[in-house]
Amino acid sequence: MKTICALALLAVMSVGSARAQEEPAAEPSPKPAGHPPRGGTTLQVQAVVSRSKGGKTSSRLPYTVTCIADGASRSTTLRMGVEVPVAVGGGKGIQYRNVGTNIDCSCEPVDDQRYRLKIAVEQSSISELGRAAPRSQPAAGPAGDDAEGGNPMFRTFMSSFAALLRDGQTAISTAATDPVTSDDVTIEVSLKVLK
Repeated sequence: MKTICALALLAVMSVGSARAQEEPAAEPSPKPAGHPPRGGTTLQVQAVVSRSKGGKTSSRLPYTVTCIADGASRSTTLRMGVEVPVAVGGGKGIQYRNVGTNIDCSCEPVDDQRYRLKIAVEQSSISELGRAAPRSQPAAGPAGDDAEGGNPMFRTFMSSFAALLRDGQTAISTAATDPVTSDDVTIEVSLKVLK
């Protein structure tokens, strides 16, 4: 009987010591403050490109894109335009040039209330100043290589911008004066969290 009790006591002690050597189950680490919920936050970004002269607005073009702020720096793109034919001299035919607006945008969370917005805007158009003068042709060259009156002239505006914005906040990312037309060009960017 003493042997059975001793064996039972030894078994209980060995099970108890084995449990003591096991590491306690790791508790899930608390989520660091400032990070968005899994899957990210959906943001609506609006860029308004305005042109004015002498304080009078001549054009105001709003563009709205949706971004996911999940820390992966995914980019949202917008391409809107038209292909314009441009005659190529020397009888080489016609090439096309894209005219319109290109926007690249990405957002990432900084904390619970702020987002880092990166946006690049490129806008091109046919200039109202007219057409480029036709190139002079060699005396023996074929006639009609260039369009009558020359090719159109193009105007291009490019800007990239990075800022920390909160829900509902607006910032002017760019304010510049066109050196050819003296138009004042501004890009205003606003951010809205979609619920």
